[in-house]
Amino acid sequence: MTQPQPVSQVEIDRLVDGELDEQHERALLARLDRTPDGWRRCALAFLEARAWRRDMGRLIQAAHTDDAALVRSRPARKPVWHTTRLLAVCASWLVAFGLGAGLMWLTDASRSPTPSSRTTIRRAEPVAAAHTAQTPTSRSQRAETQDRQPGPVAARSKQFDTAEDQAVKKTATPSEAGSLRLLVQHRSGETEVLDVPVVDVLNAEELWRSQQRTAAERLRERLERLGHRVRTQRWLIPVPLRDGRQLVLPVEELDVQPTRFASYQ
Repeated sequence: MTQPQPVSQVEIDRLVDGELDEQHERALLARLDRTPDGWRRCALAFLEARAWRRDMGRLIQAAHTDDAALVRSRPARKPVWHTTRLLAVCASWLVAFGLGAGLMWLTDASRSPTPSSRTTIRRAEPVAAAHTAQTPTSRSQRAETQDRQPGPVAARSKQFDTAEDQAVKKTATPSEAGSLRLLVQHRSGETEVLDVPVVDVLNAEELWRSQQRTAAERLRERLERLGHRVRTQRWLIPVPLRDGRQLVLPVEELDVQPTRFASYQ
């Protein structure tokens, strides 16, 4: 009589895990029946597999719960670099439009003075660079306009022409003196003559040097002190005025490359 082939633990584990087909499973059960401790080993394997499934299920569920709590408690990082760049661009545009609005206000105010106003002269701060073209402001053209206006309006225009001519005679042309004299009418009724520097638009560096300290420069210095890398880009944007002249607005953009360990204080 031949001895039955011993049943290995690997075969029992495959039986418990359901990896055997129907033919091999029947053959293994027959061998377990002929083995003295076969059924005991098979029962222990089934109990061990069930205990493993129960404990591993608890561990996996606990791990998922911890991950979900960690995700909920983790604060979302704000895009600091995007906000900083947006603020820099907005600041540069505000500076540019402020300069343009100031010069356009001076230009509009110089056309509507009153005869009862007082005239004072002071040096204006450099605000922008303008390319002056031939405009219809000669005395002959103003005389034609006055002929078509009513009497009181024409009288006020003649007085304004006299005050303007006196202001212009006291200074040289913009190309000779490097400045443009503007006659400004304030809301209080006082007339003021402003000497506005004129810078050649072809020389952009001179234009930037003539500018006052802008908000974009102060923002760039603050960002550099915090450890960020800042790159400056500058443009000159031409804007046509209603009288035919051209206003050039300086625009400055800051490209901020934030550092990971920058200190915000």
